[in-house]
Amino acid sequence: MIRPESASTTTTPWRRATTTVRESSISSGDSVQPGKVIGVDVGGTKTHVRVECGPDRLADYVIPTSQWWSPGSAIECSVNAAALMRELGGDRVVGSALVVGAHGIDSDRVADDLATELGRLSMGPVRVLNDAGLVGPAAGYPGAVISVIAGTGSIVLAMDDLGVEVRLGGHGYLVGDEGSAPALVRDLVRDLLREWDRGRPDRIALTHLSNMLGLPPSAEPEEDLAAEFQRRHSITDWGRLAPAVFAAADAGSPLAATVIQRHASELVELVELHIAGGQNPGAVVLAGGVVTAQPRLAEAIRVGVHQLHPRLPVVLLTDPPVGGAVLLARQELALLSQLSHSANVTAESSPPVARSRAHIEGSRS
Repeated sequence: MIRPESASTTTTPWRRATTTVRESSISSGDSVQPGKVIGVDVGGTKTHVRVECGPDRLADYVIPTSQWWSPGSAIECSVNAAALMRELGGDRVVGSALVVGAHGIDSDRVADDLATELGRLSMGPVRVLNDAGLVGPAAGYPGAVISVIAGTGSIVLAMDDLGVEVRLGGHGYLVGDEGSAPALVRDLVRDLLREWDRGRPDRIALTHLSNMLGLPPSAEPEEDLAAEFQRRHSITDWGRLAPAVFAAADAGSPLAATVIQRHASELVELVELHIAGGQNPGAVVLAGGVVTAQPRLAEAIRVGVHQLHPRLPVVLLTDPPVGGAVLLARQELALLSQLSHSANVTAESSPPVARSRAHIEGSRS
């Protein structure tokens, strides 16, 4: 359920989305049809699969993404599509409605290419979208919504009532990904070293980062930090240090607190850019490993959104986004059923094409 917390007289309070909302949020029983549906949430490290048929959950499991996505390859290539289908059950899922929300689906071309490859193998309705597109439906907002994802990476995605996506932000941890784990660490280290050059060292932040890196005491701790930070510079290396940013802020580091607030403000700006561009969301939904685990960041985003839009709900999603993929798969199945029904009605009410053509040709002679 959505549980309001400490209400404000001028703003919509915190809301937390749970599984109950996801199931009960479907506006009409007609949108949930019996039949097998498969939802897939593809992250950078793990892939969550859920299979349902009517009211029954048939499977719910997580596998390493590297088990089917070949490292360094494009997600939409035929080899990856075939490998994913094998993980989903191969021939056993033929004809099922399949929705895949995937990290790395950052253009319509990539989404279309992967959907084509999967559709060729599954022989059923397939929809592919950025994994941020699962968040709104998972939180009980299957229509117009803005999703703010802050985890290993980040993106702010708007979806309208027709399912059309607009993506802002992201761009990778080296230059962007506001609010993500590695980007928060990147900016704190940079600001810490600059302040050290100015003669204003933030020893709280330095201590927390150095301890998490396992650096020994040194006469030049800032130089040791810089050297180790550059030596180990993968997204995982930097991302795993993110708890130190929040611990330092809680311990009184002014730099860490400033970095967190700045990243929250940048995410709020992206939300505002969506709204200024014509989006009319029913809610702003926050999701991702960092924002759901760190109340300081989530609260800063909520406050920022409510300063601009006091009555716009801000929802913190704490359930797996794969539930959104399942809901969207049910919608795909319902749409297929409606189209099949319409086609049958048309066929029954119209004469066969061959006979119609013969009649026309006969009338001309």
